Amino acid sequence: MKFLSRLLSSQAICIKKGKAISLKGKRTNRYLSEIASLCEEHGAQKAEIWISGNGKITFSTEIPEKIHQRIRNIVINSH
Repeated sequence: MKFLSRLLSSQAICIKKGKAISLKGKRTNRYLSEIASLCEEHGAQKAEIWISGNGKITFSTEIPEKIHQRIRNIVINSH
């Protein structure tokens, strides 16, 4: 699932050890830092976020559902 989601997305973000890295697409350091901080705060040490061309955001299972909307807000406000 992760490979296919990454392949089909227009943007992909990977969270590892408290840092967020843009795997696909360009993002500002502030944007990545906000997402990394939120994930770390909720125990997601290794996770991925995929954003499709039409704006649909998909989360790996390691990201708690309770923070999905907060991450969506960060993504939406970054445009």
